[in-house]
Amino acid sequence: MADPSEHSSRTTRVTRDSSRQHQELKDARHQSAASRKILAALGRAVANPGDVLDTVLEEAARLCGAQVAQLYLLEGDVFVLSRVSGEIPEKYRKYLLDHPVVRNRSSAVGRAAEDMRTHQIPDVLNDAEYGRKDLQQRAGFRTMLATPMILQDELVGVLSMWRTDVKPFDARERELLEEFAVQGAIALRQRDLMLALDSRGKELESKVA
Repeated sequence: MADPSEHSSRTTRVTRDSSRQHQELKDARHQSAASRKILAALGRAVANPGDVLDTVLEEAARLCGAQVAQLYLLEGDVFVLSRVSGEIPEKYRKYLLDHPVVRNRSSAVGRAAEDMRTHQIPDVLNDAEYGRKDLQQRAGFRTMLATPMILQDELVGVLSMWRTDVKPFDARERELLEEFAVQGAIALRQRDLMLALDSRGKELESKVA
């Protein structure tokens, strides 16, 4: 006679595996839909290059369950906030313009840039190295995740996101952010190429005139 407890355990495992497979399929569908949106935005990039970057940020925040996603661009020795998806306090935005993020260990953005890899801070208020409490006090974030944006082995920016509660991002969400950073870097390259072509065209026009 079959052991009832063994049957119950097997049923539980099957149910758990089925639930996990269903979730993985659901996640894959959402990711595929996000990729289609980004590809569509790339097709419209000639008219509006920033549309691609906005789409990347929006989909990154949505799929990773973040309140806010941010794009920082490297300008000289500091990172300047370029784009945001989600609601941020205006006082935070204005303050950040005057106090940009530095490439050091004091922030998730700085660490991602320093090490050229993804960094997570599970709780900025419980991290000895975190030095941007000035920003935390103005925005209220607790958990942060950041990954570098790289073009031809050169760092051009950092994609970051946060949660206002202490809830670390899991491995799948980290991988998603890294994929979005690659797509964002491609969009930046396309934007720069179009700006260069536009500049060259105006230069030629002035010579003809």
